[in-house]
Amino acid sequence: MSVHMNKTLNIFTVLIVLFVSLINPVYPETMAKFRGGQIEESDVLQAGAIALYEFKMQEAGLKQQILLNLLKVKLISLEEKSSGKKWNQLIIDFIDKNYDSESSKHIKNYYNKYAKSDSIMESENESTDIDQQLKFEIENQYTLSLFKKYNVKLNFNRPEPPVVQINTDNKPYWGKSNAKVTIVEFSDFECPYCKKMQVDIQKIKMKYGDKIKWVFIDFPLEFHKNAMLAHIAAHCAAEQGNLKNNLKNSNEYYFNFQQLLFQNAPVFDKNNIINLAESLHYNKKTFQTCLNDDDDKIKNQVQDNTQYGKNLGISGTPTMFINGKYYPGLLELNELEEIIDGEL
Repeated sequence: MSVHMNKTLNIFTVLIVLFVSLINPVYPETMAKFRGGQIEESDVLQAGAIALYEFKMQEAGLKQQILLNLLKVKLISLEEKSSGKKWNQLIIDFIDKNYDSESSKHIKNYYNKYAKSDSIMESENESTDIDQQLKFEIENQYTLSLFKKYNVKLNFNRPEPPVVQINTDNKPYWGKSNAKVTIVEFSDFECPYCKKMQVDIQKIKMKYGDKIKWVFIDFPLEFHKNAMLAHIAAHCAAEQGNLKNNLKNSNEYYFNFQQLLFQNAPVFDKNNIINLAESLHYNKKTFQTCLNDDDDKIKNQVQDNTQYGKNLGISGTPTMFINGKYYPGLLELNELEEIIDGEL
């Protein structure tokens, strides 16, 4: 196709867009209009809150990396000017001062042999047989020493996590139903980070009790092949409580069994799970029937919970929402306490 033809098509496309906008204008707050309805920008921002946040975090991470690289180059340039030495000699001096001579001998040879360029950035992709981990550590420690020497202050703000409205109806929880702080945990019984976090969650339960409401929602990951059975089993444990016609019992049974499942993860086969149920004196016959889930009723419920999480934008576990605020990944105890205290 000729250049002239391309230009003609581009002009035609622009004219079409202008014509459509004049006939049926779309205002900035309205992102799409159609017969029978329209989509506002607020609808898009709400539906894509997590995905947009993750994109902003990637952008922030890239900006931070660029900032740190710029700082590294500028601070080394200042050091070169003040000392009259090239950057590789500055690092060699740093090694002599802070590292054992024998263990760092090859690293020093590297800087003498390979780092002949004027810029530290040009040697970083050199392929050698040196201890790359030690080299990385030395350069990081040297850079940190420069940050301290030049009193570096970083002014770098990360995007605030979005606040998402989570539907917790008919989901198992402990704590007080109308507590000031609601924490929603999307989790997977076979996830090692979810398992690790349970120790701290029990400490949170002891410390805050009815001051918070802690909700658990199924999110078994597809590559955890045995997780689905464990999630079905947790619902079967709740059914044991339902036999007593008491919601409190249902939640209590659920979380008692939930903790056993995490403690025994990732060993999930039917015999193992039934043995766990027997250790809590559940009715073996009714529990086993429930676990078989012949009509897939519970499996569908677990899948619905998982799809709900995916629709929100969740892609991994653990994922937490604290009063709707999104916190992906493992949270340490002190982080959890700080966030909860800020919400109380």
